[in-house]
Amino acid sequence: KGYKMKLKEITQYTNMLSALYVEDNKDLREQTVGFLNKVFNHVSYAVDGAEGIEMYQQREYDIVITDIEMPNKNGLEMIEEIRKVNPDQQIIVTSGYDDVKYLMPLINMGIDRFHIKPFDRKDLLLSIYKITMAVLFEKKEKLKSKELGQIMDVVESGIVVIEDNKVTHVNKAAYKMTYTSTKDEIQTKCDSLENDLIEIENYVFGKDIIEIIEKTKDTSFNKIMLRLASGISTFLFDCHTLDENKYVISFRDITAIENKEKYNQFTSLPNEIFLAESLEEFLKTDDEKVLFLIQVKNYEGIKKWHGIDASLEAEKKFADALKYDFYSLNLDQDGFLANIGQNRFVIVNKASHVDTIKDKLNNL
Repeated sequence: KGYKMKLKEITQYTNMLSALYVEDNKDLREQTVGFLNKVFNHVSYAVDGAEGIEMYQQREYDIVITDIEMPNKNGLEMIEEIRKVNPDQQIIVTSGYDDVKYLMPLINMGIDRFHIKPFDRKDLLLSIYKITMAVLFEKKEKLKSKELGQIMDVVESGIVVIEDNKVTHVNKAAYKMTYTSTKDEIQTKCDSLENDLIEIENYVFGKDIIEIIEKTKDTSFNKIMLRLASGISTFLFDCHTLDENKYVISFRDITAIENKEKYNQFTSLPNEIFLAESLEEFLKTDDEKVLFLIQVKNYEGIKKWHGIDASLEAEKKFADALKYDFYSLNLDQDGFLANIGQNRFVIVNKASHVDTIKDKLNNL
C-alpha cells in the first residue's frame, strides 16, 4: 500500500514526461516497460543500442534508461551518440555486476544514476522522481525564458538582459539596432565597448558593459555614442536592476533626432542633404560607382486601399529591413544608404559590390 501511494504521488509529476527504455533481455524489457507505462505519459523501447539511437532520432525524450552490455551497439556507445545530439540528456543506467569496468567512463560522461540488475523498482522510481524534478524545473525555466522573449519582441526599444556579466536575453529590436544576429555577437560588443564607444562630454563611456552598468544602473535618459556598421549612432538608454547581478538595459536610436537636418525623422535614415554632402566627396575617388534606386512596389495602392497610416507603416518597416540588410553587409565604408523622399531610397556604392547588394535586395 505504501508503495502504491508513493507511485501515485510521483506519477502526478512524471505523467507529463516521456522515456526511452533500451534493454536486450526480452523478459526484463517487457516487465519494465509495463511498469514504466504506469509512470510516464509516453514510453518507447528498443532492443539494443543501434535501435535505441534510431528511436532517439525520431523524437525527444525527457529520460533515457539503458542497459550496458547489448548486441550491435552497447549502452556506452549509444550514450556517446546521444550526448552529441543533446549534452544535457538525463540518463539512467541499469547494468549487471560484470559491468563495473564501464563505471568510470560513464561517470566521466556525466552519468550519475546506476542500478544493478535485477534492480529494485522502488529505487528506480526514486531515481526517476529526482530526475523528473530537475527536468520539470528546466522546462519551467525555458518556458519563462520563452515568455520573456515573446514579451520583449513586441517592444520597439532594444532590450538586453545581463546576468552575472553575461547576456541572457536579447530582443529583435536590439539585434536590428546593432546589426547583429546572435547573442554571441552582442556579448562580444558588450565585452569590448571601448573599441566602438566614443568618449565625448555629457555622454556615458566605459570599457565594457559592466562599467557602463555601474555608472548608470537604476537611472534613465543616459546617452552613448557608438560606432556601428551604419556609422556613428547615438542611443538613449536606461539601466535597471532586476535582481542581484541581473540588469535590464533598454535603448533606442536617437541619431535622427540628434541630427535633424541630415536624417529623415520618420525612417531614421540619412536624407537628401546628407546624400548631397557625402556624394561630392565620394565621387572624387577613381573607383567605378553604382547607384540603386529603391521603392516599395504598389505604394500608392497601399495608400489608396488601406489609408495613409498603413502606407507609412509599410514604408517604415521596409526602411528598417533595408537598413538592417545593407549595414549587415558592412559595405558602408564603400558607400551609403539614404532616404531621399517618400518611398524613395538610394544606395550608392563601389561597382565591385554590385552583385552582393543585388542579391541582398532580391531577397529583401
